[in-house]
Amino acid sequence: MPTPLETWFTEIPPITRIYVSAACCTSIAVQLGFIHPLQLWLNYESIAHDFQWWRLITNFFYFGPLSIDFCFHIFFL
Repeated sequence: MPTPLETWFTEIPPITRIYVSAACCTSIAVQLGFIHPLQLWLNYESIAHDFQWWRLITNFFYFGPLSIDFCFHIFFL
């Protein structure tokens, strides 16, 4: 029997589901110390000179550390 959270997650559109999953995974990775938040920062010099292309996308996935503010961002997303 599916839980209400699982039901809610499967009912949202696929693109939103991917975006919410990426945002949660990114914030969890920062919270656990796997990634430093400055590695996600959109820095054009690092993109052009150091070829750090992930900065073009990952800056849209990080909403800050896990907190009530993060939950509100995900809810409004």
